[in-house]
Amino acid sequence: VGRFEMASVLNKHHLFTCIHKHYSVDQWKAFAAASPEVVSNVAVSIGSSSRDFDNLCAIMAAVPEVDFICLDVANGYSEAFVGAVRKVREKF
Repeated sequence: VGRFEMASVLNKHHLFTCIHKHYSVDQWKAFAAASPEVVSNVAVSIGSSSRDFDNLCAIMAAVPEVDFICLDVANGYSEAFVGAVRKVREKF
């Protein structure tokens, strides 16, 4: 999980980056406009909360070129995580 700047550098080496979940929709739009060649090598990262899901929906609507989603949680075996995966799969 990294920042936009990291993704831009790693992209030069054909490496993939899951972008941390704290960027706003406006920051995602600015990044996509400034670095369209990098967008195919990144994922939007979210947690399992409803707020994270709402942010994911807004980012994916604003930057539809993003093809990947990373669900980044501490306890991947929890029922909340399973529910988040189900919700993301149904929407995307």
